[in-house]
Amino acid sequence: MGSQVQISPDQIIGVERVILVDVPAVTVSEYARRTGLSLSVVRSQVADRRIPVIRQGKQVLVNLMALGKQAIEAEVY
Repeated sequence: MGSQVQISPDQIIGVERVILVDVPAVTVSEYARRTGLSLSVVRSQVADRRIPVIRQGKQVLVNLMALGKQAIEAEVY
C-alpha cells in the first residue's frame, strides 16, 4: 500500500489548478469503476485513443498522469 500525502493550503498558494493522482495508472476495469462508465464504453474510448494508456505486454493500463496533465493544460472557460 502506498502512503497518503497530505497537502496543506499554504503549499498551493499561487497555483491555479491542482490535480492529485493517487496512482500513476490503473487497469481499464478500475478506471471504469472509478469514473462510473461501463467497461464497454471505456474499452471503446481506449480503442479510439481518447484515453491515454500504457501497454505492458497484454495488459492495458489507463495513464492517470497523462489524463491529469491534459486536464491541467485544458482551457477553462
